[in-house]
Amino acid sequence: MNKKLHFFKVLLCFGIITCLLFLPDILRYISGVLNHQFFESTFIVKYDWNLQHIPFYQEFYRMIDAGEIAWSWNQLLGINFYASKAYYLLGDPYAWIGYVFYSLIGLSVSNCLFLITLLKITVSGILMYLYLQMFCRDRRIAFVFAVLFMSSGWVTTFIEQPVFLSFYSICPLLLYGTEKVLREDKYVPVIISSALLLFINYYLSWMFCLFLLVYWLVRYWQIKGRIFSKEFLVVSVKMLGSFLVGVLISAVVWYPSLKHMILNSRLVSGDHVTYFLWEPYDFFAILKNFFVPVFKFNDTVYRSIWYYFYQIGIYCGCIQILLVPQFLFSKNIDRKTKLGFGALLAIFLITLATPQFGKLFHFTYSLRYTMLLMLLLLLIGTISLDQLEDVNRKVLFISWSSALLIYGVIGFVFPALIGKSDSIEVRLNLIVLCFFFLYLILLALNEIALKKGIICLVMLSEALCMGIIPIQSQREEISNVKYLSDYLIYQEAYAKLKEIDPDFSRVYIDGKVFNEGAYYNIPTTSSYDSCYQYPLHDFLSYMREYPDVDWAFSISGEEIFELLDVNYIITEKAMGEMYYQYFCEKLDVDLNSNLEIYKTNREGVFLKSYQSFAKKSEVDRVAYEDQYYLHEMSELLCTSMVVSDEFFEEYKAKYQFSNSIKTNPIVIENNHLEFSINTQNDVVVLLSMAFDPGWTASSDNQLYEIFSAQGGMCAIELPAGNYTLSLDYSVPGMNTGMILSGIGLVLAVFCFFMNKR
Repeated sequence: MNKKLHFFKVLLCFGIITCLLFLPDILRYISGVLNHQFFESTFIVKYDWNLQHIPFYQEFYRMIDAGEIAWSWNQLLGINFYASKAYYLLGDPYAWIGYVFYSLIGLSVSNCLFLITLLKITVSGILMYLYLQMFCRDRRIAFVFAVLFMSSGWVTTFIEQPVFLSFYSICPLLLYGTEKVLREDKYVPVIISSALLLFINYYLSWMFCLFLLVYWLVRYWQIKGRIFSKEFLVVSVKMLGSFLVGVLISAVVWYPSLKHMILNSRLVSGDHVTYFLWEPYDFFAILKNFFVPVFKFNDTVYRSIWYYFYQIGIYCGCIQILLVPQFLFSKNIDRKTKLGFGALLAIFLITLATPQFGKLFHFTYSLRYTMLLMLLLLLIGTISLDQLEDVNRKVLFISWSSALLIYGVIGFVFPALIGKSDSIEVRLNLIVLCFFFLYLILLALNEIALKKGIICLVMLSEALCMGIIPIQSQREEISNVKYLSDYLIYQEAYAKLKEIDPDFSRVYIDGKVFNEGAYYNIPTTSSYDSCYQYPLHDFLSYMREYPDVDWAFSISGEEIFELLDVNYIITEKAMGEMYYQYFCEKLDVDLNSNLEIYKTNREGVFLKSYQSFAKKSEVDRVAYEDQYYLHEMSELLCTSMVVSDEFFEEYKAKYQFSNSIKTNPIVIENNHLEFSINTQNDVVVLLSMAFDPGWTASSDNQLYEIFSAQGGMCAIELPAGNYTLSLDYSVPGMNTGMILSGIGLVLAVFCFFMNKR
């Protein structure tokens, strides 16, 4: 009963802390309910939260309802949704919990995201508390450092990335499982936690595995002694085996996704930064975030145009700067603990200072791996404060003075030199400075053991203060997210269009260059960041989109609309009068908004045969020349099929006199298409869809090979005759992933009973 009561208290306490961190937003919701304006109170965060994840979740929940989580038509000529979104949400248990809110309670996707964010923050605190309790005697200290974990700079920085928070919240469970192996020879928690983390995000799991490898060596040496021994090898093999069982269990998610993602041009494209050390300005930005989290107000000092410097997640309370030196010079902490964690800290600090080493964790110069440094700082801080009986005052004043000098320069002097002394960020720096002085006073007092409760209260205050402000600094009003506020008027326009022409397959939405199509459930030619089908790399290059560096794609143009099967354009009135009236016909549609619908003068079709061909090598060469005109390239792609040099001569000779056929699907579903084919000759046809090896084409049990043409679209050679052509989609690698997961589950059950025995 006592354990159950304690667990309930812990759950309640961390739930209250989460509510306090989001108190301004909860109050807005309450006010919205009272004023019958609940939707206007929606919690929305800037950047990727609304640019990517709200549309992703909307599409995901729609596909769950349809029972077909495979192919989606709502993002740039179609995409393997299962594999491309595994990295974002497919194996995330929180995303499925959100679906319960969405389907059973009827909440909007944005409100579901808010609720599961609260859940993630609460779970992160509980699991961190569970882990830190293994290192300290005082539960208050474990609690307050767990709260720092809940409000750390990594949380406030990456709150815009729901999947990152999901991964973050479960990380302490794997550390807890590692300790269980070392202390009690229990392996089941490692299997469960490793499987969960890989289900959630296999990319971040790589980063965490590198940390876990070094952590394992340090902790084994600290707990059991000699590393180079037979016992070490046996235990390490068992630990690795347990982790690999978790890897197998999660294969149904990561295997198809990795098979798909390996084609991503961004994984092999060169990075613009090649230097070994950070620039001074960027180095200052990193140092500053040991004291305060990243603020995303418009009025900030260290607002680097470089994307990576929005991703510094080091901050976990400025008291760490004072506790780390105490840890290293403490007489109460054993030598192995100091040497092991001190060496690990040194490794991370060197890695942080050298961008090339940091790339090992994330394959780019992104500072997302700072989560690992923050975890280590929290662990060191917990041990240090728990065993801090006598403060080394000399070390305290040296560390405090040095840190104050650094913070004074980067927090106040440098902003004054560049004319930003009145910035809101500088004023917030004063708050941290007050906490910094307060910690000095408390630590310098005699009988420190009696003051630990007060220190914990101050730390709790700082955690709440420095958690609330950064989160609120990136809040976005719903009126600024146009696709959310315009949802109903675009649905009306789309419904009217379906009444006029129920057979069309794709529409261009003017002015929308992100993932609104996924949110509206309208097939478009736009996408943003990891939404495009990676084989379309060359086609996007032909359109001067250059997917190696660009993240947002909105393919448009009078000529290219024909190729993309775009016959209709939905646009605002002003844009239509400025541009589309010259090559489109305005439809007489009665809409309750300022939207207009235009029909293009050139007819686009989904399936089209070709008699003219172009060598891919020649098109590639011309596409990258400055002299070529985009409309000329678009016209070429409409009149000629771009094929590999290997087949150019064969197709030119075989199909130059074949008859021309054009047709649209008679059936179009997420994973299934049907076409009525009527041709007197053999033909080669191009489909207005992204190439993917998961598609199969057949007619009367006869299979036809699908190949890539036009820079990444599907093409098929078809025989003469009158027949129905069917295309069906299954996620590549799914069967292999399911087999691996099945093996993993069997091994997990075996390990459970062996561990039980």
